[in-house]
Amino acid sequence: MAILSDYHCRNCPSYHRYVLIRIYSVAGVSTEIAKVLKDAPPAPGASAFNIIARNSVRENYDPKIEELRSSIATLVNMPSLKLNPNFDHNSSMLAKTASDHETWDRQIGAATLDYFGSVESVLKREGFAGDDMLQEGFQDVITKGEICLRIVDKLNKGTYNEVHAEDGVLYIQVRRSLQALLGFIEEMWS
Repeated sequence: MAILSDYHCRNCPSYHRYVLIRIYSVAGVSTEIAKVLKDAPPAPGASAFNIIARNSVRENYDPKIEELRSSIATLVNMPSLKLNPNFDHNSSMLAKTASDHETWDRQIGAATLDYFGSVESVLKREGFAGDDMLQEGFQDVITKGEICLRIVDKLNKGTYNEVHAEDGVLYIQVRRSLQALLGFIEEMWS
């Protein structure tokens, strides 16, 4: 009889309302938890690389970056080439302008991947694949075998972004302005 009673309860309208209320409550709590975690003041010395930014990286950057790194490494003939996303520094820079764009942390993974994807596109377009002279020139300048994305307050030249070598590292520098960063994303996808 308990089985029939349990079955009957699970099929009655009041049970369905109860389940829907519970689901809505759990979904609401999930949304609120993310908001509270994002809005909570950071502990002294804590990074601006918050849980939402980390999730963006996990979903939009991590699954694709090794394939992209391998492709760039092949183009410049540097098998151990490192791509440095510089997430802690870049998050702290973007957090300073969070009022300009409240969802920077949701976009940091995809935006970072797109910047490294642009490096790959330029290297392909400029004919690095199989060109020993271009590859050797790259290796002579980028002696540390690293490409780093760095958000800065002011560029040395240009208004949007620039690429320059410093201490054996190739830096992709982007102005801190979120409009610049988001403009790049829109340009890439249009």
